[in-house]
Parts: sequence; structure tokens; C-alpha cells
Amino acid sequence: IYIAHTGERIDCAAPLPSSLDALKSWIAKSTTIPVQDQVLLTTKGRPVKTQQLYSEVLVMSMSVEITSY
Repeated sequence: IYIAHTGERIDCAAPLPSSLDALKSWIAKSTTIPVQDQVLLTTKGRPVKTQQLYSEVLVMSMSVEITSY
């Protein structure tokens, strides 16, 4: 997981979260981005979908607070 606005990278250890909500909760615990402010994107800039959790090698996380300026 790359945190876009800080350049930080965090590794998601096994077991992988089984849903987007679980992934967002895990990211919130590992960073300062609240769940409701997270935007998860694929490397192609598209929103991450649940079925992509196991196929995406890289997920980018952004805060809506950063993008709203």
C-alpha cells in the first residue's frame, strides 16, 4: 500500500483483509487517514473493487482532505 500524499509504503501482512472495509480499517490503524477520508486506487488510477484485493499487487491510498484543496 502506497500512501500517496506522504510517499510512505506499508506492507499488508497475511492474512490479507477480506473486504474493502477491512482493508480501510487496517490502513486507518497503520496511518493517520480516517476510514471515511480514504480513496483507494489501482495503479491505473481506478477505484479498487473487492474482487481486485487479491489480484492487485499495488494499491495507492489517498486522503480526500488532500484532494479537496
